[in-house]
Formats: sequence, structure tokens, C-alpha cells
Amino acid sequence: MKRPYFIILLCCVILPCSSLFGHKSKKAKQAKFNSVFRSDKYSFEMAIPQMFYFDFYEEKHLGGLLAWNGKEKKDGILIAGIAYNKANCTKEELYKIALKISEVPEVNWSFEKSGKKENGFAWWEIWSAEGKTHSLLGLLAKHAKKNIYYIFFVYASNTTWIKKEAMLTKWMESCRADLKTHYTISKHKFALPFQGEILMYTAQKNKWFAAIGWENTTQTLYACYAYQGKVSKEEIYQFGIQESGVGEKYWEEVDKGENDNGLAWWEVHAAVGKKESLIALVGKNAHHNIYYLFFIKTTNQNYQKYGKQYAKWLENLKFLK
Repeated sequence: MKRPYFIILLCCVILPCSSLFGHKSKKAKQAKFNSVFRSDKYSFEMAIPQMFYFDFYEEKHLGGLLAWNGKEKKDGILIAGIAYNKANCTKEELYKIALKISEVPEVNWSFEKSGKKENGFAWWEIWSAEGKTHSLLGLLAKHAKKNIYYIFFVYASNTTWIKKEAMLTKWMESCRADLKTHYTISKHKFALPFQGEILMYTAQKNKWFAAIGWENTTQTLYACYAYQGKVSKEEIYQFGIQESGVGEKYWEEVDKGENDNGLAWWEVHAAVGKKESLIALVGKNAHHNIYYLFFIKTTNQNYQKYGKQYAKWLENLKFLK
């Protein structure tokens, strides 16, 4: 896929580098994100702020995510997480890639600080680029165990840096290569297995908590819901039909059980529609009054190809005490 272009007008501002890696500020701790992007292929993850557009792209050895909150990439805040999967890459080669991707001239970059063996990186370096109106803060790093190199950067106006310092600093601290196997939602007592190149965001839909994931490689939707309180099975079914967009006539129960994997009871349903198919899990936490609905929806073609993988994902869900 051809790399999207974006324009950077360079800037001048004192960047909040001192709080990164090992010196986290109190303001940074207050910043919250409702989304996370994770790539199994490139072994990294990073937070995505609310209301950001995004592009996933791959080009030869490069792959990653560009995200921005304006109508155009040159507006508002732009963040990027790019991985370079190639053996024996030198730092000079990585610098050249960073210059190309960011479209920021070399003369504007300046070294800030460096470190080793943190957040899954063998080594990391913080760089900044400064001008009169806008600023860029970048992180270059290498995976601790793999021949994968990283370029993360955030670009914004000086005014935005002043207003959003906590959020922008917190975002940079979210970039990491020591991936966990599950994404834990402690409040609702469950943990989701990660797989593929997935963007996961959380939201509240009436009385339902939602964690929604989009997997780029297989074009698959992962929908996860939790309800704290009293709700009937029929209400859960109707909510699933509404949220999935797959008609009730296509749904069929294929398995069920009790007292297993932290669930008091559970049911597995499958639905094969005219163009889309899904597999779903409905259940109740064995230790808390929390009810769940999980479904994975994709095209009929992908469902035939990856059906066993989707079923395995449901099996790997964890439910907490």
C-alpha cells in the first residue's frame, strides 16, 4: 500500500522529554486513553487517543500505524508507530527511515536522551524537532530479543503541546515491545487475548461496557460486552443481534456448559448470514453478577478460512475473580 503523505510545519517549543522512561510526571499519569493498537507481526503496541483517524500500512520491511485527530494529517495532532523488520539494521539506516517517514529535515532533529532495557527495548533514544509553530518528539528503539527496529513520533502545534503535555507524554510512554498475552479489563473481570494487527477501543453503550477490536490482516471485528446487574438471556441475545447486524434467523446454539473457565454458565452460538458470519459466546461470571457477550464477525470467506482461529480466541478468554 502506498504510504499516505502528510505535511509537517516545523516548530519551536521546550518538549517534555524529562518525563519519559523512568521519570513519569504526575500530570502524565492523569492522561487516559480508550484505545490501544497492537501488532503481533511487528511486536509493538501503543495507545490511541480518542477521536483519532488512523491508517495501517505496510511497505516492504516497514509496517505500522499513522493516527491523527484533524480532518487532514497536517491538522491537529499526528502520531505514528512504525516497525522496521530487518536484520542487521544500523542506527544510521534507522535515522534515514525516520527522516523519510516524518518528512522532517535532518537539520531540525536534535538528540535528547537514551536508555537501555526498558519497555521491551534493547535500547532507545528520544529525539526532538523544533520550529516556530509546531514540534515533533520521536522515539527510536530496537526490540530486546528480535531484529525489529521502531520509530514512534508525535507531532503537534506549540499551543497543543502546552495544553496537551500530559496526554502527549503519556502517549510516548505507552509505546512498548514487551507485549502481554491479554488485554485485561479489571473492572469487568475479564481479559481478552490479543492476536494479529488489532486496534482495540473501549466505550459505554447504555448499561453495557464495550471493548471493540478491529483486526487489520483478516478484516475481522472483535466485539466484547459486559453487563453488571440483572439481565436475561433473551435480552443478551437481542443485544447481540442488534450490535452484530446479523439477523436472528441465522443464529444457532452449537455448544454450552457450566462452571468452566471462571463462568457459571456459557453458550456458544454461530451465525452464517448471506455475506457475513460470526461466532459468539454468552455467559455469566462465576464470582460476580456480570454477564458477557463476545462475538467475532467477518466475511463468509474469512470465516471459512479462519474459523478454527476464531474459536480458539473464544477459548482463550479469561474471566477473573
